[in-house]
Amino acid sequence: MMRAAFFWALTWLHFFLACPLLVGAGIIFGHKRVDPILRWFCQNIARCAGARLAVSGLAKLDGLPACFYVVNHVNLFDPFFLCAKLPPVTRGVELESHFKIPVYGWLATRFGNVPVPDVLSPAALKTTYRRAAESLTSGTSLIMFPEGTRTRTGELGPFQEGAFRMARKLKVPLVPVTLKGMFELHPTGTRRLARSTVTVVIHDPIHAADLSPAEFRGLKNRVHEIMARAL
Repeated sequence: MMRAAFFWALTWLHFFLACPLLVGAGIIFGHKRVDPILRWFCQNIARCAGARLAVSGLAKLDGLPACFYVVNHVNLFDPFFLCAKLPPVTRGVELESHFKIPVYGWLATRFGNVPVPDVLSPAALKTTYRRAAESLTSGTSLIMFPEGTRTRTGELGPFQEGAFRMARKLKVPLVPVTLKGMFELHPTGTRRLARSTVTVVIHDPIHAADLSPAEFRGLKNRVHEIMARAL
């Protein structure tokens, strides 16, 4: 508990000191030019949390255009660890309410994360698709958590269809990514912060737009099986 308290204090101190500086740099120079500093900041989050961070399968992304990463959702460290290890420029698709969180909301807004309304309507969904398309066209890949919530058991929860439909409609590659060792580091709902090697496992890209209707209907379960096997 004493070790966990020390690393939590170190993590939050680093976050609250560095975040305003990052936001300011993003305002002055633009978020893409500041992206290397953002990635360094995210790597430091892992160091401050006492985690070893690794990546597997990075070569599978060689020559791939901007894409959707679908990732298992474990805890609040997920987006930082992903940003540290996935190729630049990578941002998140997340609930609009997250953009109202003090300090973090400034970072999410300034660095181009895509908001999803907490209550969806046809008009809101259209706006989300448009913003996602603009990000992808500009060369920014997007992270989505198809479970829609963080696991409380370490097991992979059921998937929602939004990420798969969006990848098909926008005709961009879909890349399953599994975060291994994240639940051992910090189970959501606890204060635990244990020693753990967290590996970002990148699986083979899938071109959802090229699938037949029958293949697309089975895509959600296919990706779930790939990621569950990796866990």
